[in-house]
Amino acid sequence: VRGLKVGDRVAGVTMGGGAMAEECVIPERVCFPVPAGVSLAQAAAFPVAFGTAHLALTQYARVTPGQTVLVLGAAGGVGLAAVQVAKALGAIVVAVANGSGSKMRGLEDAGA
Repeated sequence: VRGLKVGDRVAGVTMGGGAMAEECVIPERVCFPVPAGVSLAQAAAFPVAFGTAHLALTQYARVTPGQTVLVLGAAGGVGLAAVQVAKALGAIVVAVANGSGSKMRGLEDAGA
């Protein structure tokens, strides 16, 4: 281990099980530091939501700049990540969600 030390706040991606354990052993290459102010629960959710959105939009949908992307369930974790990833890819984002005004403003702030 070169980039981490005992006591560092880290999260990681497991493949093949162990994701629901309080502790597990994984290679350093699949770990990432958890910034101050980010809970471990938030950090654990990050690769699930953004990994799913990124894979779907880049590998399956092959989104390119200028395309329009419709995101259903955009106020949820993966949906909000999809809005942000699609926007970062240069897509025009149309988001569909059911929720309060603050949720809708959050989607607009994210690029929908």
